[in-house]
Amino acid sequence: MIGLLEVSARQTAPSRRRVLWGLTLLAAAVMVAPADAQIPQPGALQTRPGQFPVEPEEPVKKPNLAERNNITPKPLMTLKEEKEFAKIRKFDYPTALRSQNPTKAEEDTIRAGIRDRVYRMTLPENWSNIANLRHDLVDDIDRIAGDSRGRSRTIALNSAVTHLSELLSDQPEIVKLNAILLLGELNEKNSVYQGAIVSKPAVPHTAAAEPLAQVVQSSDQPTSVKVVAVRGLSRLLKDGSLPRAVRDQVGKVLVNELHAATTAAQAGDNWYQERIIDALGMMNEPRNSIQEPLVVDALWATMLNESLPWHLRTQAARSLSQIRFDGNFNVGLISHEIVNLCGKMTAQYNQRPDLPYWRECFTDLYFAFRPQTKQEIQSGWGLNQQVTGASLRSHAGMVDGAYQQVLKLVNGAMAKDPAQPVSNETLREVAAWMRSNNPTDQKLHPQAKTVEAIQKALAPQTEPTTAVSQKNTTGPTRE
Repeated sequence: MIGLLEVSARQTAPSRRRVLWGLTLLAAAVMVAPADAQIPQPGALQTRPGQFPVEPEEPVKKPNLAERNNITPKPLMTLKEEKEFAKIRKFDYPTALRSQNPTKAEEDTIRAGIRDRVYRMTLPENWSNIANLRHDLVDDIDRIAGDSRGRSRTIALNSAVTHLSELLSDQPEIVKLNAILLLGELNEKNSVYQGAIVSKPAVPHTAAAEPLAQVVQSSDQPTSVKVVAVRGLSRLLKDGSLPRAVRDQVGKVLVNELHAATTAAQAGDNWYQERIIDALGMMNEPRNSIQEPLVVDALWATMLNESLPWHLRTQAARSLSQIRFDGNFNVGLISHEIVNLCGKMTAQYNQRPDLPYWRECFTDLYFAFRPQTKQEIQSGWGLNQQVTGASLRSHAGMVDGAYQQVLKLVNGAMAKDPAQPVSNETLREVAAWMRSNNPTDQKLHPQAKTVEAIQKALAPQTEPTTAVSQKNTTGPTRE
């Protein structure tokens, strides 16, 4: 016991010395101070003789994103309500999401939690962090609800679509954009992994297709908002399980929008048209349920339209090659016209081979024959792969010959660094192949017009090819 006290005394001795030293200094200060001196009180203003007291400055509030950009927010909840949501977010809300068989009270909690997740995006205080808010909602559904909790996940997804749709009309653009992005990110099923590699992509939520399509066809929405909606529809068409009627409706909306965007195109809008063309390539079916080849005809006309920039036409060729054609379609004619397009483009490329956008144009035409990824191979994309099937095998010779010609031009344009013009000898070889392999049937399908008739119909609305080529040398805006 004595030993413990000695240790304690040794440990506390420095503390006692510090206290005594402090008291000594305080006593000395009191002794030297004048009798009438006033000891300053905590918080009192400190001044020197001859100076006026200065009030301490209040901390300056930093303007939020809305204030910095003169945006008028339209919040659907208050900061106080957001704090209330934070309380249920810790326990009740995730517990309800994890429920295998949610009660009525838990269903209401899920709906309220998803609603507040969405409404938080309308608070301007959250806009600098709005991408994380999107991620939080997707994470709630994918990770907490998960694949094994069917009813809880369905309630959460449907509630998300309902409340996100509220943000598509009367909100600032930053809110609209993120609501549309989130609609395209909602998943019915999570991705399947083999190790760290995605073997099967997540399945997007079918119900998101309707509000996204409404955004695309609305004349009140700006292009910057529409392009995000098109990307969401593209994912739904590619990885989703949309019913045939919904797919047909989405295809019709995209075709109509492509026509409208092409007719009223302005400088800088090409990137929007390209997104539509890319999305149409995800349709798979060459005809709708009433046997109309709307998507195929739209892509074919785009590819043949000499008034359009090169990158739109090459994207149309690539998108066409992703449609699952049957024996009624003349894929040999498609391949021959791709060579024609590639040859004319190469002649233009030779004038300015240093322009950066040529690379993507040439690779689009290459991938129109050979799929780029493992998933594309599994999906049957690419003309070379399509003609291995029985219904299109008669076109295999034409398609392979066309591929060899495109390969010459692509290698000629991309094999050297820095880029060099393709040789005239190569161009002559390709031209000779085209003359000796000109298809006798110039219709893509029995109901279609001939290539010449399509281009003639487009000609009155277009400029001459030379003028178009000069216009395109500035390069498209890539995203």
